[in-house]
Amino acid sequence: MDTRRLDSMAILNGGILNRPGPRTDIPEGRLPVDAREGTREDARCALDSGRLLDVPEYYGCVHAWKDDAGYHGRLLQYRKLTEAPDFATAEECLTWFYDTVDNVTG
Repeated sequence: MDTRRLDSMAILNGGILNRPGPRTDIPEGRLPVDAREGTREDARCALDSGRLLDVPEYYGCVHAWKDDAGYHGRLLQYRKLTEAPDFATAEECLTWFYDTVDNVTG
């Protein structure tokens, strides 16, 4: 995780919007759900039903999903993939997800 808290104007002046986003394995076409709304159990149900947990925050965009291989989390910061853990259980994934959301909240 990139723990720097960069100035927004400096980021924009540095041309971040002109950079392409990183290539990731975050699935496209899944219905996203903002996991800040509702309970942790709501997020678990959404995750297990195939939805994409998606929380864009000031210092990063946090994603989590489930597929046949297990549970996955991704953190994108400043147009870079900074974390890409995989998990065996929903509980491990949700713990990482909520901890990461707390860390990237501006």
